[in-house]
Amino acid sequence: MKLLPFSFDIRVMLYARAPLAALKSLDAPGIAVCDVVRKPSEVPRRAAQLCPHVLVLADGAEEALADRICQAQPLVPPRLVCRIPAEGLADAVRRVMLEPCSVLAQDSIPRRELLAQDSLREIGMSPRLRGFECIARGAALLSATPSPLPPLQYGIYPILAQELGVAPASVEKRIRGAIESAWLHGNLAAQNRLLGLSVSAERGKPTNSELLCRLAGRICETLYTL
Repeated sequence: MKLLPFSFDIRVMLYARAPLAALKSLDAPGIAVCDVVRKPSEVPRRAAQLCPHVLVLADGAEEALADRICQAQPLVPPRLVCRIPAEGLADAVRRVMLEPCSVLAQDSIPRRELLAQDSLREIGMSPRLRGFECIARGAALLSATPSPLPPLQYGIYPILAQELGVAPASVEKRIRGAIESAWLHGNLAAQNRLLGLSVSAERGKPTNSELLCRLAGRICETLYTL
C-alpha cells in the first residue's frame, strides 16, 4: 500500500495524563495534533465534537475508553492507537490510517454498504458491473472516515485492491467504467438528486472521487436520521 503523503495532515487527538513525550513523538510531517485530553471521562465527548482521524490512547485504560466511545455511537469514529509502539508513534498513526476502517466502525460497515448499494440502484447503476461492488464498499468505508478524506490513491484504492486481489489501477478503472455506464444508461433524475450541480457540464459525469464522496455523505445523512 502507498503511504499517505506528508501533505495530507492526519488529525490526531491524544489522551495522555503526561502528554509531552507523546507530543514530541507526534511532531512529524503529515501529523496534526488537534487536541490533548487528560481526563478519560472527556475522551468520548471531545472525540465526537472534533472527529479526529486517529485517537491515541497513551495512558492505558484502552478497553474501557474504547467501550465508552462505542456507547457514544459517533457517526464517524476515529481509528485507535492504543499504545505507544517502540518503532515510533508517528509511524503507528500513519499505518493505522491504511486500515480499511476504525475498529469502532466495523459493525456498522455492512449497513453503510447496503445504503450505498440502494443509492447506486436508484441512479440506475447495474449491480452486475464490476465497479458496483467497489463503489458501494468504498463509499461505506469513506463514510466512516473523518474529513478531510485521504486521496483515493492512498486510501480507498489500495484497500479495495487488497480485498479484491487486484491492482489499485484496476479498482480505479472498474469504478470509472461503472460511472460511465450509469451516466449513459441510468436514471438522470436520480443522478441529479444525488449530485445536483456539482458535476461538470463539460465532463457530463462525476469523477470517481465526486461520486464516492457524495455517496459517503448520503450514508452519513441517512444514519444520522435513523
